[in-house]
Amino acid sequence: MASLESVARVPAQRHESMTSVDLGGSSPGTLSERNLFTNVRAASLPHKADKEAWGNCSQVREVYEELKARIEGPQLQFDRYSNPILEKVRASLAAGVSITDEVQAIRDIVSYFEAHAGQPLIDSKVKYRLRTPELFSAIKLCQMLKYNRDASALTEVFVHADAVRIAGCDIAARDIFVQHWHPVGHPSGRTVVVTPGYQETGRCFSELAAELTNRGHHVFVLDNQAAGQTGKGNGSIDSGFGLARDIAAVARCVGRDQKLSLVGNSICGGATFALMALRADDQWPQSLNFADPDKVILLSPFFELAPGNGWINFLSKIPLVNRISMPSSGIPVLTRDPESARALSACIVKENVEVQLSAMSAAKDDFDYARRIAREKRFQFPEIRSIHGTGDTLASFEADREVCQSVGTKPPTERDTSNHVLEFEPDVCKFVRYHVEGAIS
Repeated sequence: MASLESVARVPAQRHESMTSVDLGGSSPGTLSERNLFTNVRAASLPHKADKEAWGNCSQVREVYEELKARIEGPQLQFDRYSNPILEKVRASLAAGVSITDEVQAIRDIVSYFEAHAGQPLIDSKVKYRLRTPELFSAIKLCQMLKYNRDASALTEVFVHADAVRIAGCDIAARDIFVQHWHPVGHPSGRTVVVTPGYQETGRCFSELAAELTNRGHHVFVLDNQAAGQTGKGNGSIDSGFGLARDIAAVARCVGRDQKLSLVGNSICGGATFALMALRADDQWPQSLNFADPDKVILLSPFFELAPGNGWINFLSKIPLVNRISMPSSGIPVLTRDPESARALSACIVKENVEVQLSAMSAAKDDFDYARRIAREKRFQFPEIRSIHGTGDTLASFEADREVCQSVGTKPPTERDTSNHVLEFEPDVCKFVRYHVEGAIS
C-alpha cells in the first residue's frame, strides 16, 4: 500500500525503527506503582503556559485528568457533567487560578514517554501546524495508553485538498488533518476512511479505529472542517460539497492494492452519501477520483433535521445569530444516555470544539442535490449500510430510510434509541462495531 504519509503534501515521517514505549508490561498500573505521575509533578518547576501551545485552562485540566487516570488506573474517577458548558466550568474551577502545575506535569509525562521511545510522539512537521500542539501531544498519549499503541502505530499527517468547483459551487483549498491507525498483526489488505460528525473530532472514534486495526485494517480518521485540526477552527462548514471533497481527498491516498471502505457519521454520513452520488455525476472533478469503495457505512447520517427542530433551521440562517456556538453548548441534545453525554462533553472541552449554528443548515442544499441526482440517474452504488436510531433527536430517521430506498439498498438498521451520538454508548457502540465490521468483513 502507498502509505498516507508518502502521498500527503506535508508528510509525517513514520519511524519504522522506533522501539515501543516501555510501559513495564504495557500496564498503566506499573507506572502507578512507580508513582511516576506524582513524582514528576513534585519535581516540576513552575512554567508559564502558552495558550497557543496549550489552549485554555479547561482544556488543560480535562487532558490532565484523563492522562492522570490513564497512568494511575481506572479507580481514579472524575465527576464530569453531561452538558459541555457545565463541564467547561467544572474543569476551569478544578484548575484554579493557575494551570502551571498541570502544564508542567503534562509536559514532563510526555517527555518521559518520548525519551523511552527515542523520538517525539508527533513528527515536528505536523506538530507545529496543529492548534495547541503541546496539548495535542498529551491527547495522543492518552490514546496510546488506552489502546496500547506506540507512536509508530498511530501517526498524523495533513492531506492537501486543492480548490475545485463542484456543481457550480467553488470549494477553497484546505489541509485536512488525518490520524493513521496502522494495522495490528497481519494486514488485511483493507483501508477504512472514517469521518466524524458535527461536533466530533477524530478522537471520538478511537474505539472504533482501534477495534478495526486489531482486525488488520488500516484506518484513516480525519477531522472535518468544523471541529478538530482541519480548517479555520471557527466551527463553520462551507458546504456539503466541501465535506465530500475532503473525504475524497483522503480516499485518494488509499493505494490501488487496497480494498476501500468509507464510514461517515452524522453530517459526514450525509457527505459520504453525497460523495458517492456526485462522483458518478458528470460535474464531479476528475482530479478527485479514487478507487471504488466496496463498502459504505453511514452512522446516524444527517440529510435533514428531525421533526421538531425547525427552530434550529430558522436560527441557523440569521446573520450573526448563526455564529453562536449553540450546538457545542448542548443544544440541541444529541444523546440522552448519561455516559455518552459525559464522554461527548469531555471531547468538546478537551479540543475546544465550538460548532456554529450555521453548520446545522450549511450542507442541506448540497445533500438535496445529491439525493435528487441519485434518484434520477439511478447510479450503481456500492453496498451501503446505514445504522440509525429511530428516535434520533437531530437527524431524521425517515430521511435516511428514503435515501436508502431511492438507491435500492437495504433500509437502515434500526436502533430503538433517541441518541444521535452512537459511538460512546457502550451497548450501542458494540452494535455499531458489529455491523461495521460485519459489513466490512
